Amino acid sequence: MNLNKALIIAAGVLAAVAIVFGSIHAYSTGITKKAIEQTFNNINLVSMEPKQRLENPVRFPYIFSLEIANPDQLTAEVEIISWQVQMDEYDFETTAVSGWTAIIHPKSSRDTCFAPKGKVELSEPEIIDLKEKDIVPLVITGELKVTATYAWVTQSYTHTFRLDSNFIFLPG
Repeated sequence: MNLNKALIIAAGVLAAVAIVFGSIHAYSTGITKKAIEQTFNNINLVSMEPKQRLENPVRFPYIFSLEIANPDQLTAEVEIISWQVQMDEYDFETTAVSGWTAIIHPKSSRDTCFAPKGKVELSEPEIIDLKEKDIVPLVITGELKVTATYAWVTQSYTHTFRLDSNFIFLPG
């Protein structure tokens, strides 16, 4: 009789522990998904800045700055896998200027966003062609991997992004 009672109590304790851990797991899964979704939805082009002209052959470097944020300040590890820039019909592969991997919004940090920078180089004929146009379409595409961890739950997703804009080359 005492063994029977002990087994029933043990089964009850195990069931309660399973319910508690299951609830924590479900909550943690929801938090990680929210961190990933908010990071994917907050990618912005901040600037396109010309740098000093390079010689042999003549080329014009431009630095692009993105901002990747997470409004709820949930911790997420962000990695840019690839990044391309298209100006009008010209395609450019972007090279890293600053690190393309960061952890954004750790609770102990004051960081508000991840600000990766990439560089493209335009040749002289491309610059001449683009300066002749009134407005130049700009498309930035890439692939981004976001990993979020909460409690013991870790989720990671890879997502393609696309930013569309227009710009004008000023005479000079």
